[in-house]
Amino acid sequence: MPALMRCKGKETDMKKGRIFIVAAGLFAAGALMPAISTEAYANSAPPYWEGTDGSGIVVSGAQCPVEVEHETLTFRVPQLPTFMEQDDLKNYRSEVTAKYIFYNPTDLDVKMKLLFPFGCAPSYIYSDEEDFTRYTITADGAPVEFTLRHTFCRTAAYGGSSFDVDEEMGQLFDGFREDGFFAPDMPVREYRYTVNSTEERPDLKILFEFNPQKTKIIGSSVSYSNIENGRLALTLRHDSVYGGSGGVYDFSFAAAGENPVIYSAEAVRGGEKLGGAEVSQGKRAETTFRNYILARRGADSAVSESDWYNAALDYMEYYRSSSRRRGEDFYALTPYLTPYDFTRWYEYELTVSAGGRAVNEVTAPLYPTIDGRGNSDYRYTYYLSPARKWADFRGIDVAVETPYNLTDSSLDFTKGEGVYTFSRGSLPMGELTFTLYEGNRNSSYGGGLSEELISALVIAGVIVVLCAAVAIVFGVRHFRRGRKRGGGEEKK
Repeated sequence: MPALMRCKGKETDMKKGRIFIVAAGLFAAGALMPAISTEAYANSAPPYWEGTDGSGIVVSGAQCPVEVEHETLTFRVPQLPTFMEQDDLKNYRSEVTAKYIFYNPTDLDVKMKLLFPFGCAPSYIYSDEEDFTRYTITADGAPVEFTLRHTFCRTAAYGGSSFDVDEEMGQLFDGFREDGFFAPDMPVREYRYTVNSTEERPDLKILFEFNPQKTKIIGSSVSYSNIENGRLALTLRHDSVYGGSGGVYDFSFAAAGENPVIYSAEAVRGGEKLGGAEVSQGKRAETTFRNYILARRGADSAVSESDWYNAALDYMEYYRSSSRRRGEDFYALTPYLTPYDFTRWYEYELTVSAGGRAVNEVTAPLYPTIDGRGNSDYRYTYYLSPARKWADFRGIDVAVETPYNLTDSSLDFTKGEGVYTFSRGSLPMGELTFTLYEGNRNSSYGGGLSEELISALVIAGVIVVLCAAVAIVFGVRHFRRGRKRGGGEEKK
């Protein structure tokens, strides 16, 4: 499916050639998101799960001379997903294959570095051990070695906009990045406090003075911030608690950059100081920003140290941007990243000889957005528009191989035996979307009404109609009798 390219022409001494960095972007998988209703169903399935968006080919930077003679997209959907644990995931076989025929019209070999994003892990997968080895990358039929890369997934996981390959690719970086404030060797000091209180769930209010251009407070337990007499006041929630009624409550935060001046620390509730609460400060821990971030990465994580660090920077920047709009650029969230917070990428190389062609195939898992329960709708989106950045794009075939019903497509598919097909000699305008469903269509959002509820509504409707009819009949009779009485009195 996708591919985006950053092209940089460069002659080599070994042989005349040009090196182009190309990124192939596939599916930006989503996360489990509750819909309007939070009602619990018997099958424990929420009515709306956000799933996979696909991205087409993009070229960024200098124009690459490589052309796409043809693209074949094959969606194989023998089964539709639901909540999947490790055993379910091993047997899940729905996938998509993007097959490109590349043509190099120049008289120089072109070496491309490709990056193929296949999305965030959807939250209906209850496992962080997804087996990527069964999804293949080939060039002219031969397996291609690839590296698994990770960036911060800010699309479906955090309610962001649609997957933007240029923006997402900009997050990829070899090595440890700086972002204008945070740097790998920046000093970080972790502060720890305890509150001993007979009152349950106190907060801790810290009063600071510092230059926000040289210091940032980092934490995940800040519940409120305000300025008091020109100083920053942060109210923290507790990290942990010991004891029964009341007890000992732990609080923590970190300061990156220069040391802040701490004027006071007091236990509060609702902004008011708690009497009788004892506040004590623990030993400070000093480290570097890089070590502070990597301390939250598991030792057996599939994410490299540099990718984890850089994703953490993007996580913090994502949330700092909203505080900056409020004029509060003094605080950053501690990045507690999970497997669902990363966009996964395949990184590999492909060479197209001068005047030659290369066939590149990439296969990846396929995770739709699920709407409803029971006879659900499974929606698929594939972004075709980025492919317009290639030097040329000549034709496309799309096949959806599935036993399920297809509807609501942006393209005019032809239905065959177990397959839906579409062909065109140029790139279609707009994006590719379609919906699969099993059995009868849902009549309403969220899986439709239950049979019991429908029956009850029908019975209630009949009763209302009968009551209305009876009321009308009696009302008409009463009206007629009244008129007769009135008429008799006038005759007298």
